[in-house]
Amino acid sequence: EEQSWFVLKTSQGIAKGGMSWRPEVGQQLILEGEWGSYKGERQFQFKSASLTVPQNPYDQLSYVCECAAGCGPAIRDAIWKKLGNDWRLAEPGDVRGLTGKKFDAFQKQIARFEDESEKCNTIAWLEGRGASRKMADAAWEQWKDQTMGVVTANPYQLAELPAYGFKHVDGKISESFGITADDPRRIRAAVVYALRQLTDDGSTVVYWDQLLPKCMGMLGGYRELIVNQTKEMFTDGTLKGFEKSTSIALGKDYENELKIWEFINHEDE
Repeated sequence: EEQSWFVLKTSQGIAKGGMSWRPEVGQQLILEGEWGSYKGERQFQFKSASLTVPQNPYDQLSYVCECAAGCGPAIRDAIWKKLGNDWRLAEPGDVRGLTGKKFDAFQKQIARFEDESEKCNTIAWLEGRGASRKMADAAWEQWKDQTMGVVTANPYQLAELPAYGFKHVDGKISESFGITADDPRRIRAAVVYALRQLTDDGSTVVYWDQLLPKCMGMLGGYRELIVNQTKEMFTDGTLKGFEKSTSIALGKDYENELKIWEFINHEDE
């Protein structure tokens, strides 16, 4: 994962380090590293940074019941109705069906949740935002303790996970993060997704008059925003444009093909 260098002003002093996502003012971070000094000033050099995962009791209960064999939505809702935030205190028979092996499975998953609290809380948080269990698992495998920061900064990063795309994020998930229809993150994600769809046949380049209407169809208009965001994506290297042919490629695809071309030509020398 590519990282950028940040200088953070915290309640404990200045902190410096690399992050793959951009924090917002006021967010609470967990920084791991060590104190040092620079030009006589005490500074914290961090090697990793993650957001504190919010503790949502209902999402946690949903996660535990989803993992515990036989404890489906009916048992979850019954536990929540009876105990609410104290759901961990459930006893055998407190709700209908929560006995025997089901109760044992429930207790086992509570213990697992506590042993792997960061992972389980993150997955529960993602599911509470509308992600499927498989998507949440895939996000954790991709970003580990950085997951919440990466997704909070740009929920459409989830569309980059294997087997997922723009349509999996655009809707319930994006709305839960306050993403509006004209949000630049949504526009950019649609451009990348449309380009990938158009090159699904194995090609790496598409024409602008193919890409623009496809993006507009996905987004419901926003021609000017698509044009403006595409220009910015040329500037930051996300896209590579070929002016003479008005064709476009993903920056990564262009770089990979360039490396292959250079390798082949070097071999022929």
